[in-house]
Amino acid sequence: MKKITLIILFTITAIHTATAQEYNHTNTHHTSESSEKGWRIAGVIGHTYINSNEMDDQLFVPSWGLDID
Repeated sequence: MKKITLIILFTITAIHTATAQEYNHTNTHHTSESSEKGWRIAGVIGHTYINSNEMDDQLFVPSWGLDID
């Protein structure tokens, strides 16, 4: 029973991942002028690994960032 459940879960995950790659391709012409207009701001949330030879445990701390293009 456990093996069948894992196979079904894996199959559903694989199908979902495969269909997530589909997109509608539109043939639009982008000029360099249109790509230079506007701003892009993105917030970043992650974890940072702090390496320390004196500690036996691994240390991960939350980290935040701001990306502005």
